[in-house]
Amino acid sequence: MNRHQFLTGTIPLNLLDKFKSNELILIHMLTLACRDVGQNCDCIVQGETEEVLMKNAAEHAVKDHGYTEEDIMTPEMKDRIKSHIRKS
Repeated sequence: MNRHQFLTGTIPLNLLDKFKSNELILIHMLTLACRDVGQNCDCIVQGETEEVLMKNAAEHAVKDHGYTEEDIMTPEMKDRIKSHIRKS
């Protein structure tokens, strides 16, 4: 994984349909730096909502750090992850 890797969600098409093609669209994303949760990893996970971000973070933790779904879905781990979420 390289230093600039991001995991992102998708932008719903019905949201994009509300804007004219020449309008600037500013969408706030939630981000989580894997390093902030104690991993030696430069991945930054993103999502439009907390639910999407948590899903993306779980997928990354399982795929790249060897966690199981059960490991990361404990109330303690969820709280730890949520405490490091930032709005960008």
